[in-house]
Amino acid sequence: MKEGQRSATPQAGSRPQESPTMDRRTLVVTSGFLGLSALTGALAWPVEAASEVPQPDVEAFRALSCLLTGVPGLDLGLAQRAYNQLAALDPDFPGKVIALAEAVKSSGATGVDAFLASPSASGKGLGDTMTTIVSAWYLGFTGTPIPLRAEDDTGFVTFTQARMYEPTIDASVRPSYARDGLNYWVDPPSFVVAPVGPPGIKAWGKDSPQGIGAIPDAAATPPNEGLSKTPPPGSNP
Repeated sequence: MKEGQRSATPQAGSRPQESPTMDRRTLVVTSGFLGLSALTGALAWPVEAASEVPQPDVEAFRALSCLLTGVPGLDLGLAQRAYNQLAALDPDFPGKVIALAEAVKSSGATGVDAFLASPSASGKGLGDTMTTIVSAWYLGFTGTPIPLRAEDDTGFVTFTQARMYEPTIDASVRPSYARDGLNYWVDPPSFVVAPVGPPGIKAWGKDSPQGIGAIPDAAATPPNEGLSKTPPPGSNP
């Protein structure tokens, strides 16, 4: 080989000549394709996942709750809150709601009693779903409270509109709520016929026959009278 002539055969351990322009173009095109594919997949996945499990709208859940509880005017905002919390506790809850709504529709029932009397109410799991929905409205919360635990899976729905207080609201009040103003309890409720007492009974005070004073049947002996005067064993006299 003549001096100054370059060999066309690469030497051992040497790298072949590269084309920076071609490598850069390949890298850009490949990266762009992969990025576009990943973005398309991220956008398509939630749509596909949502289409697999139909989601009932809140108004449908509220209408179903009204039928089950027998209360026509349940609040839409509370329905949204209850549904979201129940769905968070049970991922299958949306499908269960749809199954129950379809069973109610097929029965043609316009009330819970009529639905329970129909064959459509005997479907698998429908009773548990009805209990879950009604419990949220009557108790005012979702989940299961665990005593002596700072955290559990319960979620607040409502207090003032919890249905469990309504059947006796004419005779009792919600816990911590006063029915009327100060000392409202001195007068009996309007539906109670109180016996007529002696005149001025509310102003008797110490003049009341059962007012303060000595107990008539109490013994007149001093408090220490009759106690044993024998010292206990082992004590020094």
